[in-house]
Amino acid sequence: MNINNTVTLIGNVGATPELKKSNDGKSWCSFDLAINSSYVNEKGDIISNPTDWFRLSAFDKTAHNICKYVKVGDKIIVSGKLTTYLKEINGAHYNLCSVLIKEFQLVSTSTVNHKKK
Repeated sequence: MNINNTVTLIGNVGATPELKKSNDGKSWCSFDLAINSSYVNEKGDIISNPTDWFRLSAFDKTAHNICKYVKVGDKIIVSGKLTTYLKEINGAHYNLCSVLIKEFQLVSTSTVNHKKK
């Protein structure tokens, strides 16, 4: 088992993923995953930390399956690897990090977004 550069995240999908095609015809999707955390302080109060957001990407069959089954608000587990890419914003160049999904599992669905039609 190769454990170098392995990431596993559990969180809620920020927007329904949409399948896209690259110039060479490769299927892909990207979306954001929100991870909320909290703790109990010494007084017994629940304190919420700010939400952490992670950019996720998937290709080919994984992307197709994500777009077929995953909707905004769903809780999912993703496993993959960290990747970096260069992005220009207002003339400045930034090295950004995202997670390239190899596997995912739907934990729970948002009932609002999975109504039968």
